[in-house]
Amino acid sequence: MPHIVIEYSDNLKTDLETAELTKKLHKAVAEFGLFDPDSVKARSLEYSDFVLTGMANSFIHVTVSILSGRTVEQRNALNDMVFKIISQSVPTAEKISSDIREMNAETYKK
Repeated sequence: MPHIVIEYSDNLKTDLETAELTKKLHKAVAEFGLFDPDSVKARSLEYSDFVLTGMANSFIHVTVSILSGRTVEQRNALNDMVFKIISQSVPTAEKISSDIREMNAETYKK
């Protein structure tokens, strides 16, 4: 725990070094200080079928799922770091977003 899932539009493939970004986010979350570094998992998913509003035609979204128990301040600080890394790594993405999701420790299985 945590799980980092990077979702992006396939038209970013030429501008996005997926393996590099996955490793970068994995390292940053592992070193953030809230988690056991050996428990961090990261993966990326490319989408060819998607719909966006307005004139945008590319997106990247990162979800970090963590077990419950962290403060709002800790979750916001983690999300700020994740969003900054995404924005700097993929400046050509027209829609950039990130989310920290809490999973219930009582019902999570591994």
